[in-house]
Amino acid sequence: MTISFATRLADIRGRLDQPDGTGLRLQRLHLLDGITDEMEEHVDSASDPERPIEDPSLVEELERMVDFLGGPWVGTAPEAQGRRVRLVELLRRADRGRLPLRAFDPADAFGADMQTMLATDAELRETLGRLFPLAARATAVAPSARWVADARAALPPGDPGTDRATAAIQRTLAALVRADIVSRPDLLVGGVRLINQRLARGLLWLAAVVLPAPAGLLGAVGLRMGTSGRRDAVVRDTALANTCAALLGASSDPAAPAALGSMRVRVTNRNVLKQVDRALDEVAARSGMSVEDVVELALPTFDLDEHRRVEVPVGDARAVIEVVDDGEVRSHWLLPDGARAAVPPAELAAAEPGAVAAVATLVREIETTVVEERRRMEDRLASTRAWPESTWRARFYHHPIGGLFGRRLIWTVSSPGGPDEAAMAASNGWQGLDGQRSAGGSGTLVRLWHPVDADPADVMAWQGQLVTATVQQPVRQVDRERFRPLEADLGLAADRRFAGRVVDHGKLRAILRQRGWATPFVGSWDQGEEATAWRAFDDGLRAELHYQAVERLATGERHERVRLVAVRFVHAPAAAPAAPAATAIPVRLEDVPPRVFSEAIRDVSLVVTVAEGGSTA
Repeated sequence: MTISFATRLADIRGRLDQPDGTGLRLQRLHLLDGITDEMEEHVDSASDPERPIEDPSLVEELERMVDFLGGPWVGTAPEAQGRRVRLVELLRRADRGRLPLRAFDPADAFGADMQTMLATDAELRETLGRLFPLAARATAVAPSARWVADARAALPPGDPGTDRATAAIQRTLAALVRADIVSRPDLLVGGVRLINQRLARGLLWLAAVVLPAPAGLLGAVGLRMGTSGRRDAVVRDTALANTCAALLGASSDPAAPAALGSMRVRVTNRNVLKQVDRALDEVAARSGMSVEDVVELALPTFDLDEHRRVEVPVGDARAVIEVVDDGEVRSHWLLPDGARAAVPPAELAAAEPGAVAAVATLVREIETTVVEERRRMEDRLASTRAWPESTWRARFYHHPIGGLFGRRLIWTVSSPGGPDEAAMAASNGWQGLDGQRSAGGSGTLVRLWHPVDADPADVMAWQGQLVTATVQQPVRQVDRERFRPLEADLGLAADRRFAGRVVDHGKLRAILRQRGWATPFVGSWDQGEEATAWRAFDDGLRAELHYQAVERLATGERHERVRLVAVRFVHAPAAAPAAPAATAIPVRLEDVPPRVFSEAIRDVSLVVTVAEGGSTA
């Protein structure tokens, strides 16, 4: 019977592997289904479970068919993946449960690395082989309740096999983070191959189940797969990034909100951001807080003290990490003899390589967190959100990272029964332009000050006071550009100051994405000859920038230049994606909150400035 299987399988492969187009090959894949059913029944009923397939020729034919299903064309087809998984499972069972190298597709860097790792590590093959039936079931963004129950039953806590599985999962996903995955995936080039994507997704599911604190690993994979390494909205793999976000949203790991907050700041792809926002909504709903509160409370301290300094013992030395006022993260080493060194001595690095590497990782994590919080503070300038003073002080004064920003920015302080006052934080209250200190107290609300809301004389006075006090602000606030509606546009719902300006298409998209805008392409394969970028603000308010092609191009080509038309503001409670025109209510310019108007026009002005040879600083 096994010889018959081998012969029949070879015949089917011959019928599939014909030079008559991929479409016909895919249409014939159903020829595999019947024989696969029969082979599975044969294996299930084998008298020797350790050797369910004894015919080497059948194993060879299974390997050839698996290779065919992973080929350059057929391997990109979803229809081939489930069939490939079933054949890999037969090979796994034929090899006493060890995972075949062919389980991974070497057509991307992750798959190639995994084949090398499996070929050189027998224990990894055995452990991943045990996990394969579970991982191969990962065909959706998040696991079902049944799958989670099956995974927990197969990997009980404290079992030595579970410990080995945990190590294998971490090692494999670390390989995914390291892999040189090419972004801008299309049908054949870039991204993670479908079978590798499926297995990686299954291992992410397993990580969420078996790792006691999975957020760090899930966040690292999510950021890697949800970005390209460039300033664009291209991703390495949308499916894996979305899975990481969904798993973080469902995770009870206290670090999950911080990981989602990092994705929210650093990912610019709208498809991934929608999943991140859903995950943050889920975390917020469970905690009974707003998404903003969840993200702010998740801001890590890294055990930095009130001077933004932490010491990490490494052997008989200490690594000292500190964040200085301009946000730079510095580190040095204190040696046993009291000497100070910029880098760890060679003998210490050789004796404690893991601890030394952990210090370098901590420095990078702090640097990244400072950058992310600076981006969030930039976004807060467009918001009128207020905090009770006690909450504000915990998040933006006493917190080592939050305080880096809160102590050097100007805030609007609203006390019960008193006027709103612009002030900077002091240790026991607030200090205004007149130099007088005042206490806050119960009922005091604090919001970020924006110069567009202030009298020009007060703005100049604050500029002078900060110069005198040598305060370097962490984001442009007191010197920030201010924009108000033009006289000619009052009464309209669109600002036309940049109408007709021709700008670089790629730079427009890159700059606006970094400022939180969705920026569709102009082109025959994208949005057509016109497109609308948009950015969501508080209370369902959205700014929209309309732009259009400058010249006609052949189908398939994308425009290097576009012409700006106008910026309008609309009420659209469903802020993403852009609501149809029929449901978006235009807002007259004079009715747009001043700071929202100013920030939106400032974003567009940055595009125009770069087009004229300026910078975005």
